[in-house]
Amino acid sequence: MQLRDWIKKYAKEAEPFNLADGFKIHFEQDKGFICYRVKDDIFEIDHTCTTDIRYFRDMSFRLTKELGCHTLRVMTMRNPASYVRVTKTHLNLKLSGIRPNGKWYWVFEWYAEELIK
Repeated sequence: MQLRDWIKKYAKEAEPFNLADGFKIHFEQDKGFICYRVKDDIFEIDHTCTTDIRYFRDMSFRLTKELGCHTLRVMTMRNPASYVRVTKTHLNLKLSGIRPNGKWYWVFEWYAEELIK
């Protein structure tokens, strides 16, 4: 699929797509996309649309380390129990909450020692 097709899929299944300030898109035709930014020493992922979350998790681990970040942070509206089970991450309740768009986002984090070597 083309990026526009993945964005349509995202909008249909989650919410209207809006690339937040400071975020970039990493897109792979057969896998989907993630929106990411580096802030301080944190690699942050916002919107994601994929059929292979484990692939993007592993790719994000590599990018986090390559960019010298110490934390990988993901925000999602998805079921937190399922997300933890599939991705083996930690829920950060202090950062989770309602965003400016009025929707609740769960925030998950991995730390440097947990990332793929």
